[in-house]
Amino acid sequence: MGEASRKVGITEQTYYCWRKVSSGMRTEQTKRLKELEKKNVRLKKLVANLSLFCANSRKGMLCCLPWLL
Repeated sequence: MGEASRKVGITEQTYYCWRKVSSGMRTEQTKRLKELEKKNVRLKKLVANLSLFCANSRKGMLCCLPWLL
């Protein structure tokens, strides 16, 4: 397994971690998992940016989240 994983440019640890996560999944399920992981990263960044914006504004959270009133 060591040579095969080096050939594709990953460590054995990465391979076994991937195998543990995706074992038993069909191809479309694996693709959906990847899509959801990407979306999750994007949403986390969006929340972080919004939090920074609100923290730096004069009025705090009320300026950017008026629906909470």
